[in-house]
Amino acid sequence: MAAQRSWWLYPGAVALGVLALVSSRISRSQVQAYGVDGAEYIEHLSRLEVLAAWRALGDGSGWLAFLREVDKAFPPLLHMLHLPIGAVLGHRAEDVLLAQPLWLAVLALAVALLTAALAASPRAASAAACGVLLVPALQGFATRYYYDLPMTALLWLGLAVLMLGDRWSLSLRAAVGGLLLLL
Repeated sequence: MAAQRSWWLYPGAVALGVLALVSSRISRSQVQAYGVDGAEYIEHLSRLEVLAAWRALGDGSGWLAFLREVDKAFPPLLHMLHLPIGAVLGHRAEDVLLAQPLWLAVLALAVALLTAALAASPRAASAAACGVLLVPALQGFATRYYYDLPMTALLWLGLAVLMLGDRWSLSLRAAVGGLLLLL
């Protein structure tokens, strides 16, 4: 019984170690250049435009103008998810990087939930979560603001919700899972 309850200890320890490592990299190197033509600052400008459009809603600009503004080259709903995080951490390019370790943890949790649903084994879920956390490319993506890690985490989380089985009703799983896949 105690062994079944402690299946999360290993991925928890791995997660703490990896998140500490990634967070220390972020605090040391701040915004990392990637792509071409200053892609990291183009994305930052896009985040700030979504923030400005959100604030303009209070001025009566209307939802249609807001939706037009956020529907550009980048996934707009991802920027919308970062608005509340930015309200806590800050909206500077350096501040939004601190959300990336959260996405890495969400991805590991989603893969663990999906594995538990498919394999019906807490040990398999634990191993899957540890495996995801130890992929070096994911740790690298967690040190920058880019869409691969958050979108991958949301896709896996959407699939995990759809596979919850009898824990949630089918219509609730479809609605929440569909929304996560849309995001």
